[in-house]
Amino acid sequence: MERGRIVNAVEYINAEHNSIRPTGAPSIIANWLHEDIKNLLVLVSAVINGYDIDLTPEEKLIEVYSKYLNEGLQQLHPIARERFHLVCQGIKIAVDELGVKIEGINS
Repeated sequence: MERGRIVNAVEYINAEHNSIRPTGAPSIIANWLHEDIKNLLVLVSAVINGYDIDLTPEEKLIEVYSKYLNEGLQQLHPIARERFHLVCQGIKIAVDELGVKIEGINS
């Protein structure tokens, strides 16, 4: 089953019905499933298999930046440490040149 449909189904329930009391949840889900029976399969798949939400481009950059920063700090050899530091500097320069502020990288 397509991961995007799983994420959309679960996010739909969370977004549209977050303020509903638990006692009303079964009827809300029943109405939602009645609209599109395929959502039942999506929901069951999400419950059984779990689901992932794709990272945003900013989150991906933070992940890569943090990886190189942390691995660089663990390097014992100064040249190896400098290589990791230069990758982090390159990420900072690219983000600055794009005019984007990302907390944890350049803000």
